[in-house]
Amino acid sequence: MYQDFYQLYEENSSEIRSLLMSMSLDLPHYTDLEWRLEAQLSSRSLERQVQPSILLRLHTEEEGVPSVYTIETDPVNLIHLTNSLETALAEIKSQHCRRLMRGIK
Repeated sequence: MYQDFYQLYEENSSEIRSLLMSMSLDLPHYTDLEWRLEAQLSSRSLERQVQPSILLRLHTEEEGVPSVYTIETDPVNLIHLTNSLETALAEIKSQHCRRLMRGIK
């Protein structure tokens, strides 16, 4: 059974690759990231109240059309976002994903 499947794949590999390439997602591409740290030190009701926030401005481009996304977050959520992105990056660099990407190309 494995040999039959492999032979079928070999016969249709160029068509399979062209279909996978046509089905690929055309996602926006990163161009720039601006960031700013803001901190509210006190208010009228509370003295010595520190509330840090981080403002991120993400510039992307899709098919030559630029877009800007603005995100405001606190440090805890930014750390969580960073950890999630680092995990995804480590996964895409894994041997399994490399084999899959090589098969698509």
